[in-house]
Amino acid sequence: TMLVLLRMIFLLSLLVHLTNSQCGYSSCTQGVEDMLNVHIVAHSHDDVGWLKTVDQYYQGSNRRGWSWETQRAGVQYTIDTVIQELAMDPEKKFIQVETAFFWRWWRQQDEETQDMVKQLVGQGQLQFAGGGWSMNDEGASHYAAIIDQMSLGLMILNDTFGECGAPKVAWQIDPFGHSKEQANIFANLGFDGLFFARLDYRDKIKRKEENTMEMVWEASQDIGDASDLFTGVLFNEYGPPPGFCWDLPCDDEPLMDNDLFETNIKERADSLVSFITEQSAHYRTNHIIVTMGEDFQFQAAHSWFMNLDRMIQHINGRKEELKLNMFYSTPACYLNALHAANLSWPTKQDDFMPYASDPHSYWSGYFTSRPSSKFMMRQAERYSQIHDQLTVLLDQPTQSGESLHEAVAIVQHHDAITGTEKEHVASDYHKRLHNAVHQSFDSLGMTAVYEIDLGNITFCPLLNISQCPTTEQIQTSLTVHVYNPLPRVRSHTVRIPVLDQGFRVTDESGTEVVSQVVPISDQILEIPGRMSKATHELIFSAKDIPSYGTKTFVVAIADEQRPKTNRIENQKSYSLGNLNFNVTFDVMNKNFVISKQNTNFSKTLSNELRYYQGHRGSNDKPENRASGAYIFRPDGDITFPLDKIAYTVLDKGPLVDELRITYEGGWLSQIARVYHGEEAIEMEWVVGPIPVDDGVGKEIIALYCTDIASEETFYTDSNGRQMIQRKRNSRPTYEVDSVEPTSQNYYPVNSQIFIKDESDQLAVLVDRSQGGSSLKDGCLELMLHRRLLDDDAFGVGEALNEQAYGTGLVAVGKHLVLLGQDITKERKEKAMEMFYQPLIVFQKNADQKNVDQKNMDVFPKLNIQLPENVHILTLRKILQPDEPDNTFILLRLEHLYQVGEHPDLSTPATIYLTNMFSEVFLIEWARETLLGGNLWKEEVDRLEWNKEDMDRLELSKEDEEESVKERADGLNDIDMVTLLPMEIRTFILKIVYL
Repeated sequence: TMLVLLRMIFLLSLLVHLTNSQCGYSSCTQGVEDMLNVHIVAHSHDDVGWLKTVDQYYQGSNRRGWSWETQRAGVQYTIDTVIQELAMDPEKKFIQVETAFFWRWWRQQDEETQDMVKQLVGQGQLQFAGGGWSMNDEGASHYAAIIDQMSLGLMILNDTFGECGAPKVAWQIDPFGHSKEQANIFANLGFDGLFFARLDYRDKIKRKEENTMEMVWEASQDIGDASDLFTGVLFNEYGPPPGFCWDLPCDDEPLMDNDLFETNIKERADSLVSFITEQSAHYRTNHIIVTMGEDFQFQAAHSWFMNLDRMIQHINGRKEELKLNMFYSTPACYLNALHAANLSWPTKQDDFMPYASDPHSYWSGYFTSRPSSKFMMRQAERYSQIHDQLTVLLDQPTQSGESLHEAVAIVQHHDAITGTEKEHVASDYHKRLHNAVHQSFDSLGMTAVYEIDLGNITFCPLLNISQCPTTEQIQTSLTVHVYNPLPRVRSHTVRIPVLDQGFRVTDESGTEVVSQVVPISDQILEIPGRMSKATHELIFSAKDIPSYGTKTFVVAIADEQRPKTNRIENQKSYSLGNLNFNVTFDVMNKNFVISKQNTNFSKTLSNELRYYQGHRGSNDKPENRASGAYIFRPDGDITFPLDKIAYTVLDKGPLVDELRITYEGGWLSQIARVYHGEEAIEMEWVVGPIPVDDGVGKEIIALYCTDIASEETFYTDSNGRQMIQRKRNSRPTYEVDSVEPTSQNYYPVNSQIFIKDESDQLAVLVDRSQGGSSLKDGCLELMLHRRLLDDDAFGVGEALNEQAYGTGLVAVGKHLVLLGQDITKERKEKAMEMFYQPLIVFQKNADQKNVDQKNMDVFPKLNIQLPENVHILTLRKILQPDEPDNTFILLRLEHLYQVGEHPDLSTPATIYLTNMFSEVFLIEWARETLLGGNLWKEEVDRLEWNKEDMDRLELSKEDEEESVKERADGLNDIDMVTLLPMEIRTFILKIVYL
C-alpha cells in the first residue's frame, strides 16, 4: 500500500539524516553569509470555527454553496497529505499551529503512523508554532483563559513528543490586534519570539520606512527583561507572494521548468525575486521569511511542495547570479538566524490596539459583538476554574473536567469570543459550552438546571436573568451553599429567584439572617425565551465566606416577609444607601450625587444610555465601509439620546436599595443598586430587542461623566491584568488622524477602565469584555450591545443582527461603578470578585439539624491564608504519563499588583506551599515549571536580545552555568515561594491525600 511504501521511504531517509538531525534550533538549515537567505515557511491557517463549525472544518463537511474554495477543505486531509510529503523528503518542513485539530487527528492514527510523526517532529521537519488549543484572540479574551488554553495544547504536545514538541515561537497571524499582556504570557511560556500579521496600516507604513518591522517587545515594565519578547511583523500578512499559490482554491499557474517545451520557470522566478528584494529592503538582516500557505491550505500538499521544490532548485541554481539562498524553514529557524546576527533591535512598550486596516476600518467593534455569547464564555471560564478547584479539594477523577477545558479553550479562538463567526457557528460554540458544563459538574454530583428541576444538588447558570427552577418551587425549605472560588475570605450578597411569598433564612448555627424580597423588573420578566415562574428575588448576605469554602443557609417558607421592602415610585429624586455611602439620583438630569460621610467626599456622576448609529455602506471602497461584527464605524461620530426616562421606582430594604430606570420605548432599562455596607453602585443594564425597523443599526453605550480633570488620559486593562495608559487621539509610536475620531479611541476592556486626576478616580468594572473609551475629559463610556444591518465585508458574510425567539436579542449585564479618592485596592479586589463570582448550589432534602454534615458532603472546609496581594490562578489535577498511578497538581500563584500601584501591596509576597493545603493533602515534592506547565523552568534558557537602548549582552559561559545552577538549587524541595509584582509562578506538586 501507499502508506507502507511511505514508511519504507521514510525509514531509508532516516538512515541518511538521523545521525545529524535534531529538533529545535539544531535542525535548522544554516544560511549563507554573503547572500540573502530566504526562509520558505509552509503552513496552513486553520480556524477552529468561523464560517463553519470546528467539526465541519475538520471533516470537510458542509461543502455546498461556498464561493471560497477554502471553505470546502478538511483539516484532516491537510494533515494527512502534509505528513506523506514530509515522510518522502527530509528537507521539507511544515508548521502545525492549532493543537485542537492536530490532537483530534493524532488520536485517529495507528501506532505506526504515530511513530513516523514522532520521527518527523524529532528531526525538526514537523514543528509546532504557537501550540495552544486554538490561536486565541487578544482583545476579548481574559488572561486566565488564555493561559489555560495555551497550557492545554502545550502540555499535550509535551506529553506526546517531549521537548521536541515544545514550540519556540508564537504564531498569531490572524488575530485583530495584539495585546501587551498576551506578549507577556508568551514570554513566560518560554517562547523566544512572536510573529504576527495585523497591525495598524499607518504603523506598518512607518515601520517599513524605518526598518523597524522587527523589535523587542518589553511586555512588562513590572517584570522586566524576563518578559521581553522578540516580535516580528510579517511582510505580506501570512499569505504567499502574489501568483505563487498552488492549492485547490488557487488559480496560479504551476511552475514549468526547462524540460518542457512550454516553460515559465525563469519569468516566474524573476517575479518572485523582485518581490523578495522589495521585502528585504524593509528588514535589517540578510534573512527574510516568506510564508507559503493561507486559510485551510495544503490539502493539496503534493502540488504545493512540487512547485516549491522547482522554485527552490531554480533559485539556488542561479545562486551566484541572484545572490539568493532559498530553503525550507520554520518561524523558529528564522528567529534563530536573526538572533545569530547579533544586532541591536528597537523596542516597544505599548500594544497594537486597536487595529485599523484602512482609514475607515477600525476593528474595535468585535470588542463588544455578541455580548450574551461573551458573557456565556466568561461564565464557562469561571465554571472551569471552580470545577478544577473542587476536583482537587474533593479528590475527584483527574480527567472529569476535560470536556470543559477543551470547550473553554476552543472559544478563546479569534473568531469565537470575538463574536465574528456566523450565527450557526456561535450556536455550536454555545452547545459545546452547555454540554461541557453539564458533563463536568455531573461528575461532582451537581446538576446544572435551566427549565426543569432535576437532581438533588443543583445550580442555575441562568441566575443572570433570574431563572432557576430549583428555587422557584421550594416546598418547605431548601439548603443553599455559597462556594467561594477565591483564596481569601470574602462576602457576597446572594440573590435567588422565587415566587411572591415570605421566607425565613437561617445560617449553619440556626440563627436567622436578615433577608429581603424584591420584585423582578418587567424587563427581565419579559425577556424572550425566559422560562421561569419566579416574579421576585430573595436576597440575603453571606458574610465572611472562607477561602475555597462555603457558607451554608436554609431558606424556609414563612407566612410573610420581614422586614418589608419599601417601594417609592415616579419621584423627581431618590436617595439610596446610608450615611456612610449615600447616593441621590436626579431623574431630570440623570445625575447621581455620591457622598461618603466618613471622608467628607461628595461627587456628581451623570449616567445615561445612548446610542451610535451604525454606518451603512456597500464596502466597495474604504469610505463606504459599513459598521459590522469586526468594524465599529459610527455614522457621524455622535451619540444619540434615547427617549426620556418613562418610569422610575425605588425599592428600599435592609440589605439593598434598588432604583429601576426605564426609558420610553421599553427596550432599554437600568437598575442602580447600592448594597448597604458597600461603597459602589452596581448598574444592571437590559438592552433589547434593539429596534431597527427604521433601517438604522444601533450601538448602545453606557456613559458615565464626572468633573474629574482626566486630561485626555484614561486606563484600560490588558486581558484583565496589567493596566495600560491611553491618550485620546494619540499613539505612542505613530501619528493618527481625525478621519474616524470615535472608533480609533475605542479599546478592549476585559475587566476595568478608569480615569483619574490628582484627587479623584472613576472606575467602571465589567462582567464581560466590552469596547470602551474616554472621548471627553471626565467621562467613560462602554459599549453594551450592537445590532447592525450590514456585513462589513471582512469575511463573515452576515450582518451582526442577532435574533432569538423571533425577535432581536436581549442582553443583560452589570457594571460596578467606583468613585473615590484612592480606589486602587477596591478596583483590584472588586474585579477579582466579579470574575470569580461564588457558585450558588442548592440541596434538597436537608433540614436545619443536619445542614453542617450535608455541607461537608458537598464541599470542603478550608482556611487558606494568603497575603492580600497573592492569588491562586490555577489549582488543577493533571496527569503525569511517567507516573500514572500518582496524584499531581498544577498550581499557579499570581502577584496581583504592579510596581508602584499601591504603597503596601506592590511589594514582594512570600508563600509557604506546605502550609496552604495542609488540611487536605501533603506535598511530597514541588517543582517549578514555565507558565504553561509543560517544561521545567530550570531546563529552559530563552534567547536574549540586544536592544538599541542598552549595551550588548555579554554573558560568559561561566555566568550562564552559574545562573542555571542558582535556579536549580532546591529543585525538588521548594517550600518558600516569593512573588515579585505581577509575577506568576507555576509548579507541579506531587501530593498524597490525608
